[in-house]
Amino acid sequence: MSKISIKNDLVLNYIESLTDGTRVSVRELSAKLQVSEGTAYKAVKEAEQRGLVVVKPKAGTVRVVTEQPVFENAILATDVVRLLGLGILAGRDQLNRQIRKLIICDGSEENMQSQLKGQQAGNCLCLCGDRPELQTAILEAGANLLLTSGSKASWMQMNQAERSGLLILSSPQSAYSLVRLFDAEFADRSDFSGSGHVAAWMQTPDYLYYNDIIADWQRLYLESSMVKQYPVVDDELALYGGLDVWKAASAIPSQKVRSMVAEESRMMVVRAEDSLTEVAKQFILNNESMAAVVNEKQVQGIITSNDLLRYYMYTEPNTYEYAADSFLSRDVTVSDADTAVYHIRIPDAELKNIGHIEMDLLLSAAGSLLRQAGCESFKLESGTFFAPKHIVSSEGLILTCRIQNSSRNNFAIEAEINDDTATYAKAILIASALDRGED
Repeated sequence: MSKISIKNDLVLNYIESLTDGTRVSVRELSAKLQVSEGTAYKAVKEAEQRGLVVVKPKAGTVRVVTEQPVFENAILATDVVRLLGLGILAGRDQLNRQIRKLIICDGSEENMQSQLKGQQAGNCLCLCGDRPELQTAILEAGANLLLTSGSKASWMQMNQAERSGLLILSSPQSAYSLVRLFDAEFADRSDFSGSGHVAAWMQTPDYLYYNDIIADWQRLYLESSMVKQYPVVDDELALYGGLDVWKAASAIPSQKVRSMVAEESRMMVVRAEDSLTEVAKQFILNNESMAAVVNEKQVQGIITSNDLLRYYMYTEPNTYEYAADSFLSRDVTVSDADTAVYHIRIPDAELKNIGHIEMDLLLSAAGSLLRQAGCESFKLESGTFFAPKHIVSSEGLILTCRIQNSSRNNFAIEAEINDDTATYAKAILIASALDRGED
């Protein structure tokens, strides 16, 4: 384990020393540093999580030195959370804090300290991947922490942040992707046009290589919400195919991934410049929940149904409060405190002119049930949405919405639209109250 760690650090240090724009190849790293290709590409994966490299069209994987924004006008943390769809792990009562500088912490602790020098640490937001020692150092320096690439905080770190009055936020996206979102959202606070494309919301994939073994996929899949297929790339990060997870689940751990990628396997593929509205339609039409984002076959990222849901919620944050209320009629004979059953009545003429009606109905029902539960003001934190069949007629449609779990300030809600013959849409939503204090 010690030797592997040393070799991994060797590759990472070499990548960090490269100049901006230098192409990074797994094969070349292996030959130059005398390490195995497996060690090289695992180091490249970690470098990507840290924001040291990124996949660019035609250029492949390249070293990037991302400029770290300093905002002329302070941005409230609550706006950052809402617009970027971030999770809040600690410091919920600190959301009115001003953020004046974004710092990417992809190097050493000394480098992080030098970037904080001369700054009000409490007004800085530090982006950091899966590096527990650096995460702790950021909090000890009095700065707020944004965990990237799905990294997790320990109980001790969250406790430390609460005691120190600091924020710990989280995102499944890479540091590089988040910086692009910061630039897109906060360069002009009134312009949302750029955020409606795949490029603004896609995630950097945790690459699964065709020469990996099934055990590598099992490790990734346990940490992923993806279903049905998983993107597989070759050494040049070109899309090799989609791993059929049902076949992979029955394979032995040492079996090669490429043996589970059938020739007829087809993955949904989109481009970075595609509109999220069109991607959402394709998800519904093809019964998909994930697509590979490619440029000339090379994988640039992935976009999932959760990314689309976050975009929908945070760029149209108030639609769930009223958009489809007029189409819902509550059945009081079968509803109770935690469950609401609605009959859906939509005029055919209206149905033809309304987009994403399934989402509107589910969100309206969830909002109504939360208000019935005494939660007048709330925010949707996250959720999953699945629409296997588009609504073409409201005849006989029922919407059932129930609170599955709740605490004083947090709710898990399950909602479903169906009739006697089919299920049209389902959603599981996580909401938090904004108008309730602590006991």
